[in-house]
Amino acid sequence: MEGPPRANMTAVAEYWSKDYNWTSTQDEINSNFSHFAITIPSTGNYKHPVPLHFVHERSDVDNAIPLVLIHGWPSTHREWYKVIEPLRSPAESSTQAFHVVVPDLPGFGFSPAPAYSGLDAREMGDALNQLMIKLGYDKYGVVGTDLGWVVALFIADQTPQNVIGFFSDFWLIQPNATDLERRAQNQTTEEETLYIDSLEDYINNCFSYSQAHAQTPLAIGQAMTDSPVGFAGWIWHLVYWINDGYEYTFDELITNTLLLSIQGAFSNIRSYKTTLPVSTFV
Repeated sequence: MEGPPRANMTAVAEYWSKDYNWTSTQDEINSNFSHFAITIPSTGNYKHPVPLHFVHERSDVDNAIPLVLIHGWPSTHREWYKVIEPLRSPAESSTQAFHVVVPDLPGFGFSPAPAYSGLDAREMGDALNQLMIKLGYDKYGVVGTDLGWVVALFIADQTPQNVIGFFSDFWLIQPNATDLERRAQNQTTEEETLYIDSLEDYINNCFSYSQAHAQTPLAIGQAMTDSPVGFAGWIWHLVYWINDGYEYTFDELITNTLLLSIQGAFSNIRSYKTTLPVSTFV
């Protein structure tokens, strides 16, 4: 798929101009969950303040475990909205409950973009660890997906004394030469074959956005800032490729695009330049 069909984007643009209601969305954001802002003085090697926005929902359950949920791109803290309440207050009393902390990474959503270079995945991880400690959680669990997976890895690596568990649904393991040779000779298991083939399909057909973000973030960011509908199309191309059948509504797509535009498209797109080179060596 080369990108979202023109008819789809025309429909999005028309809906955005005639039917989308940002005031209603804003009221929904403000009325759901407890939102906070904090400034972390500095991190390990990043000698500048790191302002963060986050949602913090404490559980009423006595044995609740602190848990930080870290999003990726093209997402913000809203990626976790549907799981916050079930984690905080499970329907079954026997199910583990959590104190839930959901930050916007710097440059995403309501967290201001870095004003200086050097705020990479390692430094973001340090800032989020400091956030958890400031909230009174010196022991906590970490969940990370997409770029948030890389940030979460560094939290677990740098501060193992604080992390009691780490979960991710995003763990890219590249097949090595031996794996590929076995695949070519039909010697891989069914599970190995499915993994290798699906990963190669993703990299060969849908990974170009990542390369563009990492190599030319300013060029892409300027283009996306100039055209909000174009930015929505750029986001659409990825989320509809990997959605596994989930039907995103126009409201979801437009709201997500707006939240990624608040700090400027460049600020979150550039995260690939600061995180991917680091993640290569994890």
